[in-house]
Amino acid sequence: MAETLIVEDIMEALANLGGEADYGDIVTEVERERGGTDGYNDYEAFRSTIAAIISLHCPQSPKFDPAKALPLFKRTMRARYRLTNDPLTEESLKVLLGELRARRTGPIR
Repeated sequence: MAETLIVEDIMEALANLGGEADYGDIVTEVERERGGTDGYNDYEAFRSTIAAIISLHCPQSPKFDPAKALPLFKRTMRARYRLTNDPLTEESLKVLLGELRARRTGPIR
């Protein structure tokens, strides 16, 4: 069974893309890293899940709740996002992932 998307998939994709990218490029990179869209009925469901995860972790989104999620992504313009710990270094990504795991009480989807 294929894994469902998690926030770390998107963080890794953004890191691979230099820390900032357009939404479409993020989707393409997540798909490349996962080897496809297994676990999703169609491509639109896959894209929608990525958008929902970004919204939950982006302070510019009305869906963001700082009591429930870390501010991991920043919208820099329409449909363009960056990691909040820019400029990205391997160490800062490890710190951010560690904070996320420490706050997690269940799977973040």
